[in-house]
Amino acid sequence: MPAQKEPITAHKIIVVGSPGAGKTTFAKRLAHETGLPLFYMDEMFWAPHWVERGNAEFTARLNDALAQDKWIIDGNYISSMQLRLARADAVYFIDVPAWKCTYRIIKRWLRREGQQAEGCPQRVDLAFIKYVAWTFPRSARLRLLALIKSFARNGQVHHIK
Repeated sequence: MPAQKEPITAHKIIVVGSPGAGKTTFAKRLAHETGLPLFYMDEMFWAPHWVERGNAEFTARLNDALAQDKWIIDGNYISSMQLRLARADAVYFIDVPAWKCTYRIIKRWLRREGQQAEGCPQRVDLAFIKYVAWTFPRSARLRLLALIKSFARNGQVHHIK
């Protein structure tokens, strides 16, 4: 007999992990299963054609999402993680090896699948591959884990490998 899935009781959920880990796929599935509205950090930060929104506009968009009674927020953006963690009741950390994330990103780019935000098609360059393969696992991942560890005292943490 298959194992029963635990019902999801959280109403304010953060989904984080390396680029290419499957955050967006997981977040979309979670939103579908729970009916919770889904917000993307990339869409809050990027305007069409890869134009960065100003800090005030980005913060206003994030605060609008956080003010909702229920939400799922997909994306890392460590600079705003404390703000999101303060309001979240669950975190899903999608923890996939760097080689697999790199492979997925290159495959997605070659197939021209998806976009980061409205009007921002996938783009891959050497700096991004270096971030995914080297910097994220050795630096950003550790910072995320430290932030999530401090959150674990107050909320649910799901570390998915």
